[in-house]
Amino acid sequence: MADILTTWISQNGKWDDTESWNNGVPNTVDHIAILRKGQGVAPRTGFPTVAGTEIKTLDIGPGFEHDIGNVGNPLFLRVASKLYHRGRGVLHFKNDVGGNAFKAAFVFDGNAVLEGSLDGGTPLPAYFCATLAVIGGDVSVTGESDVGPFEHVTVGAAREILRRPPVLRLKNNAGGWGGTHATVERGMLELDSDFAFFLQIDVARTGLLRVVRMSTGATGMHIIQTGGRVLFSPQHDQTLDYVSQHGGLLDFTGGIGLKTVTKLVRYGGKLRKDERTTITETIDLTEWR
Repeated sequence: MADILTTWISQNGKWDDTESWNNGVPNTVDHIAILRKGQGVAPRTGFPTVAGTEIKTLDIGPGFEHDIGNVGNPLFLRVASKLYHRGRGVLHFKNDVGGNAFKAAFVFDGNAVLEGSLDGGTPLPAYFCATLAVIGGDVSVTGESDVGPFEHVTVGAAREILRRPPVLRLKNNAGGWGGTHATVERGMLELDSDFAFFLQIDVARTGLLRVVRMSTGATGMHIIQTGGRVLFSPQHDQTLDYVSQHGGLLDFTGGIGLKTVTKLVRYGGKLRKDERTTITETIDLTEWR
């Protein structure tokens, strides 16, 4: 079927009210839901509460000034293709697992809180998405479950940052998932979750990777640093399997946990460590540059 475009025009804030949309409530995989500046009031009630509500695209345009949902009352949808959030308000969103969500791309240039989900008390991955790109705003992934996998995560990869540098935080029990890859070029990626784990994180340009907590089983995580800063300051004992430093600042002086690096290969950059840091093997190639 052809795409069905429907635009938010609500005066009562009820998502599921037919009068809130100019072409029907978005509730099928053919729907593209559009929210634009100056059109409608803040969406706060009537969100889908039953799993399986799937739309093709959620497009929150630049300048849309309202929050969508609130704490404990997020917009709960399965987005099959793309989620764009470029508005000025905060998006409270909870992804519905399954279906075409495995192929979805989430792009954020605005503030958002992505909540995890539970099903009968059993943690379920809540964000099976191809990509998560944060090019602006402050995005927190939080919840009661492992919130992955994202196939690829990028922070600050846009050609230019028009607002303040972007921030992506994995908090509480939110997590990446083994096999995923993250790139931080500008702004910050903060791991502050006992489930946080990426197979590899690339830190470049002026990017900042801050590790407060991560999965204790994440010993296979690799960090490739060509610029920016890596602040490895865990609150618990943590191990990194491999770090390759080509530039930037690699800082192991923070946190109260014991820090272990199985293998560090240095081509350049600055290194700081303290008495709680153990580097099992160091290959120093800085003099060959």
